[in-house]
Amino acid sequence: MADAEQTVWELKGQLTGIEKQLQHIAEDLKASRQESSDSRRRMYAQIDAVKDEAAESRAKIERVAADLQENKPIFIEIRAWKERFIGMQMLLGAGAAVIGGVLVIFWKWIGHKLGVG
Repeated sequence: MADAEQTVWELKGQLTGIEKQLQHIAEDLKASRQESSDSRRRMYAQIDAVKDEAAESRAKIERVAADLQENKPIFIEIRAWKERFIGMQMLLGAGAAVIGGVLVIFWKWIGHKLGVG
C-alpha cells in the first residue's frame, strides 16, 4: 500500500510539473500571439500609409497633367514664335550676305574704275 501511495504522490508531482509546463507554454503562446498581432497591426498601418501616399502622388500627377493640358496651346504658340524667330534670323543672315556681296562687287567696280584693281 505504501508503494501505491508513493506512486500516486509521484504521479501527482509529475502532473503538477506538467501543469506548470502547460501554463508556461500557454503564456508563451499568448505572448507570441500578442507579438504577432502587434506586428500585423504595424504592417497594416505601414501599408495604409503607403496607399495614402500613392493616392496623393496620383492626385498630384493628375493635377500636373491637367495643368499641362491647359498650357498646351501656350506651348504651341511659343514653339511657333520660336520657328518664326529662326526664320527671321535666316532671312537677316541671307540679307546680310547679299548686302556684303553687293558691297564687294561695288568696291571692285570702284577699284576697277579708278584703276586700282
